[in-house]
Amino acid sequence: MRATCVQIAILFLAGGLLDGWGQHPPSPPSSSLLVFPPGITLQTASNGELSTAVKAALFQNPDKAKEVVSYTVAELAKGGRLIPQKMPANIHGAKVTRVVVKLGQRVTTGQTLAVMDVQGKPMKYTSTADGVVESVSMSPDASPYGPEPLALIAQSSEYSLTAIRHVILTAAMAAPTSITEIVSAAATAAPSVSTVIASAAKEALPDQADAIAKAVPSPAAMPTPDPASTLSPPEEEMRAELAKLKEEGKLGDKKEVRAAYERVIKKHTETKEIAGPMGARVIAVHKHAGDVVHVGDKIITVRLADGRQLPILAKADGVMQELSVSKGGIIGNTSPSSVQIDSESLVRIGAIRITMTR
Repeated sequence: MRATCVQIAILFLAGGLLDGWGQHPPSPPSSSLLVFPPGITLQTASNGELSTAVKAALFQNPDKAKEVVSYTVAELAKGGRLIPQKMPANIHGAKVTRVVVKLGQRVTTGQTLAVMDVQGKPMKYTSTADGVVESVSMSPDASPYGPEPLALIAQSSEYSLTAIRHVILTAAMAAPTSITEIVSAAATAAPSVSTVIASAAKEALPDQADAIAKAVPSPAAMPTPDPASTLSPPEEEMRAELAKLKEEGKLGDKKEVRAAYERVIKKHTETKEIAGPMGARVIAVHKHAGDVVHVGDKIITVRLADGRQLPILAKADGVMQELSVSKGGIIGNTSPSSVQIDSESLVRIGAIRITMTR
């Protein structure tokens, strides 16, 4: 087989790079205090894994309670998570008898995804998160085994409320004496979900309901970022270019403005390659030129040789500029020189080429 190359051009005006591209800003200290099982991160953790990680972090670092919780809640409120649904490690000899969900279906935590037979006894296989079914790799009569997910659930900000509620309930139980500080910090960090934060805290600690209600900052007290301070490097340079044209009396000249725009874009644009599944077929294209892209958004979905579906997700915010792959295409031999050999599996790995503006 030969290397694969899907070319994706994204204009990253909001800053931030894909994993492994350039330098990243330092992670918030609170993020390093959240410890998940191997292979699990904040972006893929189930509600139960989130609660366990937050509980452990607060018990071990009680002085960091508000920082840990506010960071976690703010990240969840952004959405863009993709939660794998895996077979519990303590379940052996299971066989799928019926799959009861389909792609694109909305599900809630605890909803049945499939019915299985476990050593002669029926068992419901349920969702660990709210969201939309992104892919399903299980089928009747299959015997799921190993770490591969049986389904993927995409969680946008719209579906993050249950996860946020779990985090606040856990925080209230782990650090009841700090709940007002926690609520205040979390509501400030994620004002769009302040009602859920306060409601969950009151539910856990009804005797502190009045204090919790007062801890939620009023809308007028919420910090508003200075637009000038949140500009990415390309935006700042474009602003300077326009100011220069204004001084020269050329701001009304469309050719001059276009030339300035192209200079900025060219300066910050480069092409990189990331690992890609060779031989996979593109079954859906989700983002097109001009579309706004957020972290976790699906760019394309491919089907692997074994029938499983795999979404290719954005790792940074931006605006799509070009996608040189279409529905039905095969990721295969665009860039033979990009072939790499995985040192452990000895399997050839192709590449997805991404052109982006930092």
